[in-house]
Amino acid sequence: MNLEKMVSKIKSKEDLVDFLAKLKKDLEENPGDWENYKLEFYLEGMRGWLHDLDGWCRNQNISVPEQPSWELVGQMLLAAKYYE
Repeated sequence: MNLEKMVSKIKSKEDLVDFLAKLKKDLEENPGDWENYKLEFYLEGMRGWLHDLDGWCRNQNISVPEQPSWELVGQMLLAAKYYE
């Protein structure tokens, strides 16, 4: 399961729901791969990533969106796995 590839294919609410199930399964099966395996760490990672969203968008050569897409929500959820 390649979460990085999956997240780029999120186009709908249903895609995001499926991605969340796979993200949870990844945590259950590979907790050692998660920098932020506890809820408080994960939420702090998500907060930090959102705070730095402008920089992430610059690195991706995209504009900061006025409204987040389903894919961007997935990116945020995946980034929180690692972001410190």
